[in-house]
Amino acid sequence: MKLSQISPEALPGLSETDIRTILYDGTIADTGESADAALLLGTRPPASAVRAQGAALLYNSGRVPCIVASGGVAWDYDGKILTEAEFMAEILEQNGVPQDAIILENEALTTKENMIYGTLQLNRKRKIKNVSSVCIVTSAEHMRRSLALAHLLLPRTVRICAAPATKPRMCFETQEEHDLALREVMLLRGLIGDRLMDDILF
Repeated sequence: MKLSQISPEALPGLSETDIRTILYDGTIADTGESADAALLLGTRPPASAVRAQGAALLYNSGRVPCIVASGGVAWDYDGKILTEAEFMAEILEQNGVPQDAIILENEALTTKENMIYGTLQLNRKRKIKNVSSVCIVTSAEHMRRSLALAHLLLPRTVRICAAPATKPRMCFETQEEHDLALREVMLLRGLIGDRLMDDILF
């Protein structure tokens, strides 16, 4: 079955197996490739810390020389108001990434904007003509949609690879985990409906 064949109203009726297949099959594994930069996508805490730790591993293993921490939504971190990018930059530094290897992107409010403003900051700091490859760092559930938007919105001269900071869930243990996964499926369905990505078989 194709995801486009499921009406938005029917999506909440998908089984957990269907949701896992839609989110994880075929596109989200770590390619193991090196890249000219990592684009680290922000989210709410504590998931943003996990993503930042994943990006730090890439840097510390020599796979990327710099990381664009992208996310303009501000959160309260124990009384300290920071954007997602600022918080993730702190986590990166705590995990051995030097400040001069971190590019802050404090404007993006959506995944689409992560791609657009992340590219803008790469151009300002590194010149996009010098960037031939970018590694997307996000959670496994978010990777399929992120890669689709990266291929759509990053320059065509840039090779895109993936480094999910989490592993696919074997099951959704809480209602919140299930709801977040279903939201990703709904957003994927929207991209397909807008003809911004290929259909998904499950």
